[in-house]
Amino acid sequence: MDAATSGSTGLQRRQAGKRLLAEATAGDHICVTKGDRLFRSAKNALEIAEVLRERGVELHLMDMGGPVLNSSVSRLVFGILMMVANMEAERIGERTAAVKEHRRELGFYVGGPVPAGYVKTDDGRISKDAKWDANLKLMKGMAREGQSSRAIAAEMTSLRNVPMSHVTVLSILANERKVDAVVR
Repeated sequence: MDAATSGSTGLQRRQAGKRLLAEATAGDHICVTKGDRLFRSAKNALEIAEVLRERGVELHLMDMGGPVLNSSVSRLVFGILMMVANMEAERIGERTAAVKEHRRELGFYVGGPVPAGYVKTDDGRISKDAKWDANLKLMKGMAREGQSSRAIAAEMTSLRNVPMSHVTVLSILANERKVDAVVR
C-alpha cells in the first residue's frame, strides 16, 4: 500500500509497487481485487503485464475471475478492460471538474486557499471582505505611484494583514481573477 501517493503515479514509480516488482519471480502469483487498484492507466497495465508475463509471474484480477496473462484471449480482455477503466477514470475526473467549476461560478468555495480579498461564509460560499475595497484602492494607488508588485504585496501582508504574493498582486491589478467576476 502506498499512502498519500497520487492516483496518476504508475506502479513502477510507487514505493510498494517498486518492491512488488523487484521481488516478484517466476511462479509467484499477484492477486488484486480490481485492475484499477493496481494500474493507473491502460498503458501502465499493459507494460507491467508484459513484464510480469516475461518473468513467469501470474496476475490474478478477481473482478475478471482469475488469471489474466495465461492466454492471448485473456490478455486481450485484460487490455480492453484496462482501457475501459482508464476511460471511466477520465470521465469521472471530467465530471468532477465540471461540478467544481459550476459551484465556483455560483460563488461556492470549492477548496484551496480563499482568494485574497474574500472570506468563506457559513453557507459555504465566498464573499467579498468588507475591507477589500479600501485595500484594492490602496493597491491601485501604489501601482500608479510606480511601486513594484513585490512592494505592494509586502505592504498588504505586513501592514494590512492580507497575506499575498506579488503574483497575486499582478493578477488582482490586471483584473484576471475568475472569482472577481463571479462574486459581487
